[in-house]
Amino acid sequence: MGVLCCKEKQVETEREVVIGDRGANVGYCDNRIVSAKYVLWNPFHYRFFVWKNLFEQFQKIANVYFLFMSALMQIPGVSPLGKWPILVTLIGVIIVSMIKALNEDIQRHRVDRKKDSTAVKILEGAEWVVKMWSDVQVGDIIIIEHHHGDVHDKGRTGIPVPADVILIATSEGTNGVGYVETMDLDGETNLKPKAVIPLEGIPTLPENEIERKKFYLNPKNASSAPLHGAVLKCDPPHPDLSKFWGSLTIGEKEVPISIQNIMLRGARMCKTHSAVGIVVYTGHDTGLGMNMNQPRVKTSRLDRLTNRRLLIIFGLQIFICIVSAVGYREWLRNNSHGAYYLDNPNDSADKAAVSFFTFFILYGNLIPISLYVSMEIAKMMQGRFIVRDLAIYDEVKDLPTTVKTTDINDELGAVGHIFSDKTGTLTQNVMQIFKFSADGEVFGQGVTSIAKSRAERMGSPVVDPRPARVVDSHTWPFFDKRIQDWQEGSLLWKEALPPVTSTQVRLMFETLALCNTVVPSEGGAKPTEVRGVPMGELEAESPDELALVTAAGELGVALTEADQEKKVIEMHQSILPSNMKSGDAEWVPFLWKVLAVIEFDSDRKRMTVVARRDEDGKIFAFMKGADNVMDPLLASSAEGWRSPATVDNYNDGGSDWCKAIGETAKNEREAWLKEHRWRGLKHYKT
Repeated sequence: MGVLCCKEKQVETEREVVIGDRGANVGYCDNRIVSAKYVLWNPFHYRFFVWKNLFEQFQKIANVYFLFMSALMQIPGVSPLGKWPILVTLIGVIIVSMIKALNEDIQRHRVDRKKDSTAVKILEGAEWVVKMWSDVQVGDIIIIEHHHGDVHDKGRTGIPVPADVILIATSEGTNGVGYVETMDLDGETNLKPKAVIPLEGIPTLPENEIERKKFYLNPKNASSAPLHGAVLKCDPPHPDLSKFWGSLTIGEKEVPISIQNIMLRGARMCKTHSAVGIVVYTGHDTGLGMNMNQPRVKTSRLDRLTNRRLLIIFGLQIFICIVSAVGYREWLRNNSHGAYYLDNPNDSADKAAVSFFTFFILYGNLIPISLYVSMEIAKMMQGRFIVRDLAIYDEVKDLPTTVKTTDINDELGAVGHIFSDKTGTLTQNVMQIFKFSADGEVFGQGVTSIAKSRAERMGSPVVDPRPARVVDSHTWPFFDKRIQDWQEGSLLWKEALPPVTSTQVRLMFETLALCNTVVPSEGGAKPTEVRGVPMGELEAESPDELALVTAAGELGVALTEADQEKKVIEMHQSILPSNMKSGDAEWVPFLWKVLAVIEFDSDRKRMTVVARRDEDGKIFAFMKGADNVMDPLLASSAEGWRSPATVDNYNDGGSDWCKAIGETAKNEREAWLKEHRWRGLKHYKT
């Protein structure tokens, strides 16, 4: 929505930004995003309210019709009703519509001004200076924090991000992450972790502002001074919210940057006290701005129906006027000798032509202009009632309904069909593990609700073999008596399974626990504890990942720590081979050094994590993805992984995922890791 706030903007092929140097970063878009539809004060602008709204008004067939009628009434000798009745009424209709549109656009301008005037701290020289969002420029170093920058939107949590920024530090201790909610960008409400780019000598952000000013990103401080004047090279602005390629050059060191290091404008920073970032895109160059469309004139179903009926009535009116004009001509032919009160009664042809327009005006009441006046006033009042309706008022959040446009009020309550791309949009998206397979063996007993419904429709209901307390459980529906004592809740892996199968199960759950972007955070509102092992509050990008990591913990492999550089898992002694056990401890911790992460995307349809086990230095590649993508990538020795029993057990409505793990050769992994480290740069795009 709106227009670019740039002057003489040129097409970019690559963006090059000097960090902290405003004089070098010129010609970029400012940080204002205009969501308003009209310009209110500049009559020479093409979006000036009067000109643009008048153009929109005469997109309505009724207004064109009444304007034509008003023009006819100005012709002397044509109108029997005078010159002004319809014109005055038409002006009244247009004024009412303009007042309604102006009121709605004023609200948009207020929202824009509120956001533009939000406070943010910008590093200028050696000091953090409080300025407004509209003052933020490309290359600035800013702080996003709770004390400054919160717009205080009712019913919303988190701090809005003022521009597209590269994350360089957070207050989240050694995790080096910041959590964002992207509901305004993609509709997702789950928190997504954003990683800090690896900058040596840049510490995590202390919450104490005095200490922060003392050493953090201060040009007078030798440890961080090289960041000022560093050069950022990246993509030009583009609308794809899932991709970013760039690099930051500090002296002779070049650091790759990916989308995982970017906080986008429109996102809200949650569960993170403070974060520092480098502004890379501003205003309409941000992902949010690039995806905003020019507001269009919305027409409701009632408006479209009225227009169609008007065309039918207009055609009928033309027909009646033709019949009346022909009849009038015939009357003049037969009675012209006695019609002395008419001017030139013998000129019947000209009189009949003029009479057509006279009859057109007389029959103008077939289309009542008062109908449109009533509709505009009714829509405006309906908007007032909707805002004040207590039945749709959220008492918990103190949040009334917001009416952004009243043009389509009549569409409310008239929804016939809803099409959704996924069930979680309209229902509660609850993901739980029900069954899994390893080494060709299927684990997990029970019948899904989909299988039950199918069996009942076929007249052969099935009985769920699980204990009643498991069937009724809403948190952990998995049950298999071979590996789990359902009365005591203990794990029986070693006693129930042969060594080969037990190893495959352990590797699979190691993959579940390590191949993900889940981050356990301490002190969360909903801490997760699995079999006495505290996992913190798990922050996951999707319900799938949360369900898989939780299931891994329940079945013997718990993820307890995770950040950019390492992951710590604790494994239950029942699932470990004897050479990996450590004393009599029930849970044994293992530290993994994360070497590379390739996240799931729509192109690869899989995720890969390369990690080194600290205990013995072995490096493994963990991978998970859709079965149809993973199957062709498996080694020839694993071709028989999909047994008939496995296929039959996954026809009950479950999600089919495949996991893989492999130890990497030294020469292969060193070459691959070197390339992976720079995959964010231009020449590694392909």
